Amino acid sequence: MLHEPAVKEVGLLMATAATNATASARVDTLGFDYASFRAWLPKATATNSSAKWAVLRITEADVTTVSSATAIVKLTGTTNTVTDATNGYVIAAHNNTSDPQCTKLGLDLRGRKRYLFVTYQAADSHSTCSISCSLSRAKDQPDTDTARGVGVSSFA
Repeated sequence: MLHEPAVKEVGLLMATAATNATASARVDTLGFDYASFRAWLPKATATNSSAKWAVLRITEADVTTVSSATAIVKLTGTTNTVTDATNGYVIAAHNNTSDPQCTKLGLDLRGRKRYLFVTYQAADSHSTCSISCSLSRAKDQPDTDTARGVGVSSFA
């Protein structure tokens, strides 16, 4: 059986992000069991640019304000070379001049707070970026394109 219709897509950012400050976007996860974030940087400007997200983390709250959110440590990136009690993964450098880079962060929502926030800050030379989230395993399957978070969907 094709399960793709049970997914809701949430576009969070497809633009130029400030390289001098962090920003956040919120996802309402009500009715879904899983979330998968994808954060894209364009292809590198040079093979030695070592560009990467300056900040990329997921936090959670039961209210709609990011200032009330708490960190999900395993989904908190660090630009250092090691992880610790507050940083769960190392943000990878991006030196590929042929292909864009995707960072994918996944989360089981069962037992989690309702709202997720992705907080980001683009690298100096990679201010154009894209972030999206796919919510899946819906309790009530989305039955329209609007409920799926898309303009048009077609399945064969």
